[in-house]
Amino acid sequence: MPGSGRIRAIVSCMLLVLIAAVLCWALDGVLTGAPITKDARQNLQAAYNLYAWGVFSTKPPMPGPPSPDNYREPALPFVTSLFMRACAGPGAAPAFDDFVRGGLCRPVKRVNIFWAFALLLGCAVLAAGLTRSTPVAALCVLLIYAVFLRNPEHIDTLCTEVPTAAVMVWTSILLSACMRSAGLLSALCAGLLLGLLCLTKAVFLYLAVPIALAVFVCIASGSQVKKMRALSCTALLMAGISLAAGPWMLRNHSRLGSLTLTLRGGAVLYGRTLRDTMTMDEVIGAFYLWGPGAYKKLVRNTFFDMRPEDYEEGGKAARINRSADSNFARRDALAVQAGKPEDAISFHSRGRAQRVKLTRQYRSLGDSHAQLAADRRLQREACLWIAQHPFRHSLMTIPFAWRGAWCFYGGGVFTALNALCCMAFVVLAGCAVCAGGSRLRAFVLLPLLLLFFNAFLTHNLSRYSAPAIPYLVISLFALFPLRRGRDGVQ
Repeated sequence: MPGSGRIRAIVSCMLLVLIAAVLCWALDGVLTGAPITKDARQNLQAAYNLYAWGVFSTKPPMPGPPSPDNYREPALPFVTSLFMRACAGPGAAPAFDDFVRGGLCRPVKRVNIFWAFALLLGCAVLAAGLTRSTPVAALCVLLIYAVFLRNPEHIDTLCTEVPTAAVMVWTSILLSACMRSAGLLSALCAGLLLGLLCLTKAVFLYLAVPIALAVFVCIASGSQVKKMRALSCTALLMAGISLAAGPWMLRNHSRLGSLTLTLRGGAVLYGRTLRDTMTMDEVIGAFYLWGPGAYKKLVRNTFFDMRPEDYEEGGKAARINRSADSNFARRDALAVQAGKPEDAISFHSRGRAQRVKLTRQYRSLGDSHAQLAADRRLQREACLWIAQHPFRHSLMTIPFAWRGAWCFYGGGVFTALNALCCMAFVVLAGCAVCAGGSRLRAFVLLPLLLLFFNAFLTHNLSRYSAPAIPYLVISLFALFPLRRGRDGVQ
């Protein structure tokens, strides 16, 4: 009966929502009062400055309001500032340290529960649409919780991986609707959400053009009418991106002299070109250092084995060691502080020291946007190096893709699951490019571009791949959909 099908659909939706809610309740128990440090502290500082001063800045206010910057993406700090207001209640703003390590530290981290719930619901919709199975969708949600969300590195801090994954999944859902129906409203909404994704993870601004081209190609066919419809949808997609991300870029241009979303693009690319100069010993050391425990056991007592001293000062792979526990960590920190890249050992510290050196040079020349000028200089130098060494740069993508691939939380069976899901995604992406329907192509589009971009143009920490984890998990089940339709793998 038609009514029974609708009832089953409602029950399935309620079940998936209930599972997501229970998992988020469990995640609340993962949150601790551990201090918020490193990159996450900059996001917290930006949120606090928005809450206390109404200024987006990652700089501490001393004295008075901080000067505006665009060092980090604005979406996460903006939402976090709203949570701060709710945590603190009416009255004067609490001290910043109360959020860093004090009584408001754990409450402000609950913003991640909001992002996690949005992510789990989106994953349920995405998995159910691709596999046509509610039980499989529920299993995907549980696995995404196990290998991604319960990781304290993502949930017990204020980094952007969970928010990026949440916005990314819902963007894929809207892109799928746009590519299947060629609807103008769905194209505009997809563009707006894609613009929000750019404000959450700036890398997607660089990917906006290939995404728009993929949408156009998928919608267009041999007939002139379809091509015109595809052109209209693509134009509305780009318009949505501009409406969402444009005001922030105009703000950066008027206050900071740059249309860029964030300030760090040149430094990241420069750091990658430094690592492109790795020797063969360092490449072998990179595969070992960045690989899972199973790989290290596999290569024990072979040519690919490494010792702890190989990563210390004087060791053959010391330059790839950015750990704060290394015997040269203090030396590197002093080199960065002094702006002397020649005194640093690790690639990471050399890049940071070079940025400090250039910033001070431009500041001494009276440049009011010295950080921006330094970042642009680093970007030009990096692009010139890549143009002169294209083959070496492309070849070095292999170890950095390896580094980003091992992004699942946990070892043992989860390492094996990590490998299986990565292989499934590669196969699924190949199917989508060669013979996939619009639903499948929309599914692989964002994670494929993200993973390729990170491997090709960044040093690709494993957490950079974390927003793609939901897609990797779903891919394992999407390869064998229970009911194949015109939007399936075939």
